[in-house]
Amino acid sequence: MVVVVIITALAALAVPSIIRQMRDRRVRQAAEEIALIYRQARLRALGRGSAVMVRYTAAQGFQTLEAVVGGGGNCASLPSPNCTATAWGAGGSQQIGQFNPIQGAYQGVVVTVSPTGAVVATGTVAELDICFTPMGRSFSATPSATQLAIMTRVPLITVAGSAGGLTRQVLIPPNGLARTGVSL
Repeated sequence: MVVVVIITALAALAVPSIIRQMRDRRVRQAAEEIALIYRQARLRALGRGSAVMVRYTAAQGFQTLEAVVGGGGNCASLPSPNCTATAWGAGGSQQIGQFNPIQGAYQGVVVTVSPTGAVVATGTVAELDICFTPMGRSFSATPSATQLAIMTRVPLITVAGSAGGLTRQVLIPPNGLARTGVSL
């Protein structure tokens, strides 16, 4: 009987710690997935010779689009290298990937985006477009309706759990090599 009471007491002490670790793991995995999306978009742009855009919207998460031209009749669509002259989402691009970090296995994860790298809540946006060209240049725009311009600032994506815990940050420098870090 004493052994059962001791085991129950130890289990009761361990459960909150295990739950917190599971939440932190979900936040870390979501942040790493977001950073991977930006790195892969840049590599795809360099490798295929086409402009590749990562579009973030608060409602749909992250979409990866590749610029294409042609594709009518019997012709296949070809990659287009231009970020600014592409009609993104209007027949000038095709979706090649999607990730929504607030659904499925990542429920309870909160994503906020700051296009200027500011950590303050007033600097967050609901939309952000970042486009990579085959020549290694990066363009950005926020909201999606504005014109893409050469990226001069480092956007910051903050990934946190809705119940607290560690916060992860994803920095996207103009070279596209997104990095993750921990914020307490």
